[in-house]
Amino acid sequence: PNDDTPSFEFIDEEAKVTFSCRLDSREFSACKSPKNYAHREDGSHTFRVRATDRAGNTSSVTRYTWTIDTVAPVLAITQKPPDPSRDSTARFEFSATDATAVTFRCQLDTSAVASCASPLTYSGLAPGVHTFTARATDAAGNVSNAASYGWAVADTLAPGDVRRIKR
Repeated sequence: PNDDTPSFEFIDEEAKVTFSCRLDSREFSACKSPKNYAHREDGSHTFRVRATDRAGNTSSVTRYTWTIDTVAPVLAITQKPPDPSRDSTARFEFSATDATAVTFRCQLDTSAVASCASPLTYSGLAPGVHTFTARATDAAGNVSNAASYGWAVADTLAPGDVRRIKR
């Protein structure tokens, strides 16, 4: 699907036939197998082929429809914790621009990258600097830019009791 240079191979049961091919709204024209096309635009396409024998009999049209999608989705983090944060819990919301199904992969700091969904909440975060990173992959396998956000979790522990007062 994200190959913009499609190639089609075809055969007929009858020997010594000639083929005619048509791509999208173009007219049928003589062709041979394999039939290659260079740099087709994104979107839906239909390839058609028919065979004609030496007696002039023409087969029915065989067609193949597919969609080319070479555009990666754009990923955006739409909700994130403030920086700095006094909360050891962080909630993220994210989305991708794509008309097809999108899957997400996320990572917090140096943890393993894993499948995820929006919204995503992390809890029990230690004080310090953290980084959240996400990527989106569309149905054609195009991978988005990495969207990252770094923030600091402030020390949330209250100081101990005052032990001594000096006058």
